[in-house]
Amino acid sequence: MSAQPFETAEKLENAAKSAVANIKDVASQEFDYVVVGGGTAGLTLAARLAEDPNVTVAVLEAGGEMHIHDSIIMPAQYGREHGNPTLVYPHQTLSQKALGRPLDWQRGRGLGGTSAINFLVFQKPQVVDIDAWEKLGSPGWNWERYNAAVKRVETFHPPTENPDGYHKYKLDSFGHKGPIHHSYPKEVSGGEAQLKQACANIGVIATPDPASGDIRGYGTFPNSVDPRTYTRSFAATGFFVNAPHRPNLKVLINATGRKVLMREPAGGSEAEAEGVEFEHEGTVYTVKAKRDVILSAGAIRSCSLLELSGIGNKEILEPLGIKTIVHNPAVGENVQEHMLNAVVWETKKEEYGFETLDLLMDPATAGKHIELYKQGSGLFTRQINSLIWLPLSEITTTPGRYEEMVAAEEAKIAADLADPAKNRPGLKEQYELMMETVKNPKAVNGEIACTAFCFPSPNGQPEPGKTYISLIGALNLPFSRGYIHIKSADPNVPADMDPNVFDHDMDLDIIVEMHKWSRKVAATSPFKDIIVKELAPGPSVNTDDEWRAFVKANTGTTWHTVGSCTMAPRDKGGVVDPSLKVYGTKNLRVCDISIIPLHISAHTQATAYSIGEQLAEIIKAEAK
Repeated sequence: MSAQPFETAEKLENAAKSAVANIKDVASQEFDYVVVGGGTAGLTLAARLAEDPNVTVAVLEAGGEMHIHDSIIMPAQYGREHGNPTLVYPHQTLSQKALGRPLDWQRGRGLGGTSAINFLVFQKPQVVDIDAWEKLGSPGWNWERYNAAVKRVETFHPPTENPDGYHKYKLDSFGHKGPIHHSYPKEVSGGEAQLKQACANIGVIATPDPASGDIRGYGTFPNSVDPRTYTRSFAATGFFVNAPHRPNLKVLINATGRKVLMREPAGGSEAEAEGVEFEHEGTVYTVKAKRDVILSAGAIRSCSLLELSGIGNKEILEPLGIKTIVHNPAVGENVQEHMLNAVVWETKKEEYGFETLDLLMDPATAGKHIELYKQGSGLFTRQINSLIWLPLSEITTTPGRYEEMVAAEEAKIAADLADPAKNRPGLKEQYELMMETVKNPKAVNGEIACTAFCFPSPNGQPEPGKTYISLIGALNLPFSRGYIHIKSADPNVPADMDPNVFDHDMDLDIIVEMHKWSRKVAATSPFKDIIVKELAPGPSVNTDDEWRAFVKANTGTTWHTVGSCTMAPRDKGGVVDPSLKVYGTKNLRVCDISIIPLHISAHTQATAYSIGEQLAEIIKAEAK
């Protein structure tokens, strides 16, 4: 099959030119729905609402057109645009107490949001993670509805080549008519087959149906790549550029939401969102909403917009000169983040004949693989597919260590709940569900992702011409809680962002145990047979304290931030109700992963789509 990715990007740009709105189409106009943020969930929601020709929808997106960049459209260029302020928000957290340094907290800036810059894994979590949302007080937010929503979004393309049944899946677990395409690469990355067999040799099962909600074991997960063109399939391509043109949908780019225009409650009524104030090319405008304003600006920005609009903790707002419209101390709290860190090995390139993405550092090799990519093969078609999900009881490698970690965390939880500075409504219920997961031998508690390239860290940088493989230990169910709060009434001033990582030792120690487990599998044939040496952290790191120091020095986040606009009962720390309506308001909603009350064992892309899809169904049902 022939694919011309650069021609594809040009065609996408031309298709979008007639679809993007002008400022006069939006400024001072009135729409039924105004969506602030044209990212993963926001474009999904807007496109679904606009399917009704009798309603009008405006989308305000602060960034530009992501789909016109080859570095976005062409897969396997992980992180190439990270740090580019045109395409990402280069956020940084406050200095982390446990680390002594801040963390990069970047987000996609443009149509499609972070679905344009992520690492392309399209994955659903385990059932218990989603059912926990309903157990925390949000009826209808359960696995059954979640799974149906994801299926409406996706079109799964089974692999045309699958030697020895390497990729295991069941067609019934996927959707086949949605606008977001995902697939498996034709070629398995170097070293992954050996890793899979080594895992089997130490008793790790092969996940038979990774999209079923049971992800335990060694699974291969599809990527959001359209195999017909070998290009990234993301919110901008699926729900805007390649979607039917709808004159009732106006998408304005380079339009940054500043605040929601709120009518104060009177006589016991709820506050009403009348419209949005936004900035476009240096000028401030407004747009009106007849029905709803929906914030879909992501976990960092949606809660900040609420505070800028007078919704939040009055003790934070009033010193900044912002009048409190709705007092809710939960806004910007309950922030949770996935943390990661990697162990890296140099591999035997010549003996085993496989190539890894590290070789693309050489311009001549990169040029060769660009030509191969145009034919649908080569390194630029390789993806991150192999993910190992294990219960904590299987991750720990030392007898008694699992029981020791559980006991220590239970003591830490008890101390936090007894501390007025840390306890808050809803936290007890969250921790109870989390400990149920930790103690469930069939529920996963950590992810080890295989990447056929050197995951860079200060401890180890790739050398030209050499090949590497990394096992990334990712914390998925963090016990630590942080916050995001504005520090100025000026919407251009970044908020204070503190995920408070590793406030619970359990979070740090889970990553340590995953690294120790990774060394165990690296000492097992046939995986050990492809290894030259351990690059990072190297053989000098052995004790738990040495591992902790390595993780602290090298850890980063996955930018899977959730919780800042938590969906839960108001008296349990909720910001939005099950219809994603902000408490104390008549018609203001939030639609992004900030509403997630308790984190999930998954990459968050599919879940962001599902939230947009589910809110569209809720709003349509209410309008009947």
